[in-house]
Amino acid sequence: MGRTTGERQKLLEELREIARQRGGSCLSNEYVNSSYKLLFKCKHGHQFESCRDYLKAGNWCPFCAGRGRSIKDLQDIASKFGGHCLSNQFLGMNIKHLWRCAEGHQWEAIPQNIKTLGRWCPVCGRAKSAKNRRRHTLQDMQNLARSFGGVCLSSQFESVIKKLTWQCSEGHIWEAEPHHIKNGGWCPVCAQKNRAEKRKTHTLEEMQAFATNKDGRCISSEFVNVKARLLWECAKGHQWMANADNIINGGKWCPVCSGNQLKTLEDMQEIALRRGGKCLSTVYEGINKKLLWECQEGHRWETIPSVIIRGGWCTTCSAGLGERICREFFEQLFEHPFKKARPNWLRNSEGHQMELDGYSQTLKIAFEHQGTQHYKNIEFFNSSKNKFIKTQNNDQDKRDLCKKNGIVLIEVPSILEILKIENTKSFIRHELLKNGICLPPNFNDKQVDLNAVYSPNKLEELQTIALERGGRLLSEKYLGIFEHLEWECAKGHRFQAAPNNVKNSGSWCPRCLGRGKNIQEMHSVAVARGGKCLSKKYINSITPLLWECQQGHKWNARPSNVLFGTWCPICAKKNRPLSRRKSIEQMPPNTSR
Repeated sequence: MGRTTGERQKLLEELREIARQRGGSCLSNEYVNSSYKLLFKCKHGHQFESCRDYLKAGNWCPFCAGRGRSIKDLQDIASKFGGHCLSNQFLGMNIKHLWRCAEGHQWEAIPQNIKTLGRWCPVCGRAKSAKNRRRHTLQDMQNLARSFGGVCLSSQFESVIKKLTWQCSEGHIWEAEPHHIKNGGWCPVCAQKNRAEKRKTHTLEEMQAFATNKDGRCISSEFVNVKARLLWECAKGHQWMANADNIINGGKWCPVCSGNQLKTLEDMQEIALRRGGKCLSTVYEGINKKLLWECQEGHRWETIPSVIIRGGWCTTCSAGLGERICREFFEQLFEHPFKKARPNWLRNSEGHQMELDGYSQTLKIAFEHQGTQHYKNIEFFNSSKNKFIKTQNNDQDKRDLCKKNGIVLIEVPSILEILKIENTKSFIRHELLKNGICLPPNFNDKQVDLNAVYSPNKLEELQTIALERGGRLLSEKYLGIFEHLEWECAKGHRFQAAPNNVKNSGSWCPRCLGRGKNIQEMHSVAVARGGKCLSKKYINSITPLLWECQQGHKWNARPSNVLFGTWCPICAKKNRPLSRRKSIEQMPPNTSR
């Protein structure tokens, strides 16, 4: 069970008191769970986000502690490799940024990988690897093995990515690629033994002390290693099993209090229902086992629950989903519409009209949701390199024109691929403050509801289809592509039909199409065409009947097709060459000689 409102308010007051004791303040007005980040301000005016567990462990302002990151940190990392970070803002150590090496190669990479793993330019890296593969010999491999106190047993060397046989000083024999050994890897058996010894360095007393610091208990009576599961209990009496590594190093604690308790099939059905869809599976086996889903449009697909929980939804409807999510954030946070716009002043260097993804003329703020195709040359979006360059040029024109016209343009990296939904609000906040814009009232406390994004209103599109057929859509609520709505045709007939049938199958008024008619009416239709209806029974407008034209040709056809004006296919085939000849004869003579 989750915490009550009173309990959450009490914990919020506790965090406010911690902030006051440290000379700062808590700027948030809502507490969700122990891993939910709140906004704080230290005595030096630095604003930062942190969660309850992190604060109770003694941590405070990352900027005062020298841990606060900025784009300058990424520039410093790049300079160590003789390159540059081309991104304009810092998005996080685990979010991709744009880099350029000393050779001019550009690529996207996570700062953490560059900083801790030393991974730099992939193009230069491949060239260096190819050179290294050509350079080494079997003698080098034997010398390498001796440096570890072992031997290389292979008699032939091909390249650093072709496995060789090795033997360590303990006599263990295994196969491994030379580059793995060159990077410090050695005997896997010895390594496993060493890891097991390291895991034993902790004690049960340490586990109990750690739990006590969290106002809980470690109930287990025996400690094997940090990977073995122990029984824990939080201050609320919730008990669960978890290994020591997750508790000590992973920052995890009670899954019930944190809102991460095991999900159920009912939870999945509730999420789907909020998005206007359904979870069709009948068995839930875990967060990483695929379930069957159906969106409001009737599309079905399989995916794991964790993808849905993180914000994923219908793979067919997902086109433009990131932009819709972005617009929802801006409109709910500012309480102001941010519609697509094409201002007269927004024309590129060639004079062509351009479009802003979202624009508020009143607030003088616009946003562009920049998909990956704005940073990388993706063939699906950019059929040629020139088109990619044109996209980048248009982006720059938009920046220049917005600045010239006093519009603050916020460029939001792809929410689903780069930024992530959970970071979007913080990113917008950072961009507003960077541009000197005051945050809207209650900005920090607002929770953005994205449910409407997953079930867009289709009534306008269906109303257009009805008007094209001389009728109108009477229903005021869209229930899904297979759920019947009420329509009215040009003759005033009212009927029920599913949007899927009207939109994709061409269905319309059943009375006008012949539904509710009888065999006598079919006979009358045939006589009016100079032929006969040879069938004795009428079932419906789509069940074929037998017809005969005045030339004696017989064929089967649906009543609906005949009512729409089609007739004998044999006569029609014979008449096609004649009509073509008439068309040629009617053409004006060629006077160009």
